[in-house]
Amino acid sequence: MRTLRRPILLAILWIVLYPAVSNADDSPFNIALLDGSKFTSAITSIDGDGNLNGPQIDRPVQLQDVIAIERDRSETAAQELRRTQVQVRLARGGRIACRSVSVDDNGLLAESDIPILEALPLEAIQAIIFRESETAARAIAERSGDKDTVVVETEDGLKMVSGVFEGIADSKVGLNFKGKSRKIGLEKTTAIILADLKPPAAEGTLSVIEMVDGSKIHGVVAELAQDELVVLLSASTKISLPFASVKRIEIQSENLVYLSALNPRSVEQKTIFAFQRTWQADASIESNPISLAFNVTGGNRIVKQFAKGVGMQSWSRIEFANEKGYTRFQATVGIDAETRGRGDCVAEVVSDGITIWSQRISALEEPVEVDVDVSGMDSIALIVKPGEGFDLGDHVDWANARFLKTD
Repeated sequence: MRTLRRPILLAILWIVLYPAVSNADDSPFNIALLDGSKFTSAITSIDGDGNLNGPQIDRPVQLQDVIAIERDRSETAAQELRRTQVQVRLARGGRIACRSVSVDDNGLLAESDIPILEALPLEAIQAIIFRESETAARAIAERSGDKDTVVVETEDGLKMVSGVFEGIADSKVGLNFKGKSRKIGLEKTTAIILADLKPPAAEGTLSVIEMVDGSKIHGVVAELAQDELVVLLSASTKISLPFASVKRIEIQSENLVYLSALNPRSVEQKTIFAFQRTWQADASIESNPISLAFNVTGGNRIVKQFAKGVGMQSWSRIEFANEKGYTRFQATVGIDAETRGRGDCVAEVVSDGITIWSQRISALEEPVEVDVDVSGMDSIALIVKPGEGFDLGDHVDWANARFLKTD
């Protein structure tokens, strides 16, 4: 199996729609650009130069000018991913949800509702996780380039066994240990961590592609043609994704950073009556997916989930440094739907003691958009203050909170 990872191999990723997730379709995307503009359009193609084409795209748009492309969906990706039996973690970032896997001389094969992998070379894989554990996390952290590691369940607890991974077949894991081929029962195997062969990075703009089943794939979008999105996982591995099963594409740009990816300069939190929780990155204060309710007063309440953002409660203040000279701060701010209609507070953006944005936020009203100039500002602080009802239900989401360079 070691030789499998040396040549340049092609991995084809076919995604089929299983009845449980049959709502994947070709619905339009919400497209947000770095210049602050937003519009909705179906996307018919992306050419080799990164140009987007679609019926409502009436001016040149390139991937490098995009913040994110996202369909409106209600799936809870994290819950879908937790329900799967196996996670295939990719070497250069991302994870794919599977029901079962096997590995032979052709590479990794997998079955899942979405997606199905065929012949993915092992050099493109970081780990195969059957059951999460601290031992598996430690094995990943200690991953080297000259050995594979199998985490095995024994009477004395989880143990790490290192050698050369030989494959998965007939419910057995093959491992060459000290020159001898061993077979480990798949039911006792909790994780397989593969040697780090450092596949060369693909050239181009890195994106994170989120599928409707919660799988996330990090790679460079090469093109979209005939409803298949071609993605380079590395310079030597290419996959194809049926575009109807793509939920979101987040573009990684030097001109954008989400606050949830930053370490705060300072954090202050103090509740009155509510249970004290710490702030959350990319989750609500209760560690659920960020969910905001729209059309609250229109009689057709719609809950939308956001992949990125900051979850806070009152009273709290979190300061983030603007170290790279970003020029704008943007977010969608509201009370998380987990409160079921409770919550009333004041949200503020403050810099150098000056309030540059302030708004009363209520669970009974629409979320509000924030777009403020932060040019020349050393940092900003997000503040949530109690309103009516003290601090009960004040679960504020700063969805898609981000710094941008728009010049």
